Amino acid sequence: MISDHPLLELDHLDNLWFQIAGTICNLRCNHCFISCSPENRALSMMTFEQFRPYLQEAVQLGVREFYFTGGEPFANPDLLKILEATLQVGPATVLTNATLFSSQSVEQLASLREASIYSLELRVSLDGFSPEANDPIRGSCMFRRIMRGIKHLLNGGFLPIVTGHAQLVHRTG
Repeated sequence: MISDHPLLELDHLDNLWFQIAGTICNLRCNHCFISCSPENRALSMMTFEQFRPYLQEAVQLGVREFYFTGGEPFANPDLLKILEATLQVGPATVLTNATLFSSQSVEQLASLREASIYSLELRVSLDGFSPEANDPIRGSCMFRRIMRGIKHLLNGGFLPIVTGHAQLVHRTG
């Protein structure tokens, strides 16, 4: 079949995203574009054994940065092992709601970060500067839980990047 579009072979890849938690998330955000939730098993979590060959192929393709999303990546019990392997070959960024962090899990993340020459970045989703703005979107008491997760990250020496909707933009005058 002849295509109207040119075909290009992929000879390298700069960035690679893994939906490492599938559609499984501990929250039920009303704006989630793939309807992630604790019950949504449309896409299952990726195990370390499933992940490893993709990481090896990514290295061969010259991937320079790795991104992990979900659902909630930290719901995946293999995530720390996955990050450890990734940080041996390149920088990693994890998009998270930060509600599953404990002091112990952040200590483990800090150990992974310290053992690597590559960066480990955490991006935290937040949808408002107050419970009144955030919780109608993310769920009751989620602002408080997200803030607690961010505090754990700060205590662990991380500088999380907080991302969210346009309502987070501060307007003056």
